[in-house]
Amino acid sequence: MTKQDKRVVQRYFSPDLFNKNVRFQDFKKDIADLIDKIKTFEFEYDFEIREDYFNLYYRGNSIGKVEYRLDNAEYKIRIHDKFIHDDETKKPKARPFDLKKTFKCRNDSDGYFIFTIPRNKFRSFYSSQNLKSMAMRVKENNFQEEPAFEQLLITGNLDRDDFVIIDRQVMDGSGDGTKIDMLVLCQV
Repeated sequence: MTKQDKRVVQRYFSPDLFNKNVRFQDFKKDIADLIDKIKTFEFEYDFEIREDYFNLYYRGNSIGKVEYRLDNAEYKIRIHDKFIHDDETKKPKARPFDLKKTFKCRNDSDGYFIFTIPRNKFRSFYSSQNLKSMAMRVKENNFQEEPAFEQLLITGNLDRDDFVIIDRQVMDGSGDGTKIDMLVLCQV
């Protein structure tokens, strides 16, 4: 493939996922459930498709890089440690939160954990209560103005019919580090 042929930004699930595979139908139901939850929370959460995976964000902070494996009907979810459990040095909460104690995971690197979630546990992993708990950890640990502004820009433009914001902080595939702050589809 020549540099000219290389796609710069790829945002889709591969066509081989879109067959009549029963497992893919289950994946679509899980995604629909997650999107319904995002709507319930008035779009403070953001679902962004990548190449064969998606990221889930809360106010611009990643609370999951999610890949679905059709071969074994499992999800692989990568999340930073500071968003998945209570800080033991702080006053204990009435209901302790620690996804590492509830779901199978392994330490990846740089403070990230990889969870391997059977398909039938995905909805409980991203339950409304767990989403709220992760959101609280984002607020406690990683509030930044730029992602917050981006989220306001996205949620403030949901009812537009002349364009739709489909991604933020986009890195292109050329390898030169080029980054786009917002990726928008415009109605022509």
